[in-house]
Amino acid sequence: LGARDVTLVAPYLAYMRQDRRFQSGEAVTSRTFARLLSSTFNRLITVDPHLHRYTALSDLYRIPTDTLHAAPLLGGWIAQSVKEPLIVGPDQESDQWVSSIAGELGAPYVTLRKIRQGDRAVAIEVPDLSRWRGRQPVLVDDIASSGRTLIE
Repeated sequence: LGARDVTLVAPYLAYMRQDRRFQSGEAVTSRTFARLLSSTFNRLITVDPHLHRYTALSDLYRIPTDTLHAAPLLGGWIAQSVKEPLIVGPDQESDQWVSSIAGELGAPYVTLRKIRQGDRAVAIEVPDLSRWRGRQPVLVDDIASSGRTLIE
């Protein structure tokens, strides 16, 4: 079409979750996908990428990137829709969003502990929540691929 610059706007950046080799023979697809996109586009805009083992998208991408954050919008919705919220994250990786939203709301938060027992099996350790009795729990995470963690 003759475009000189092409920007990819990707609300969900696929393949970022495979940020290390979990089993022998697996590809680290976050790096492979980043090479592909960096060779195809001039710029990338995304929302809350899965950066648990990288400090920034620039660790992976050779093109300029912009990261938008959903926490302020989620916090606004919670403020309007939930009385006395308790913001809950299912694991340590969710702490960045949970603490940000809770901070904006002035609400308490708790981060649970996820114990992976396999690709599709998890257990959750829940601390004593009795001091927040009467509050409405609001689960916050970056992605629900199968929903198993949130269900647990």
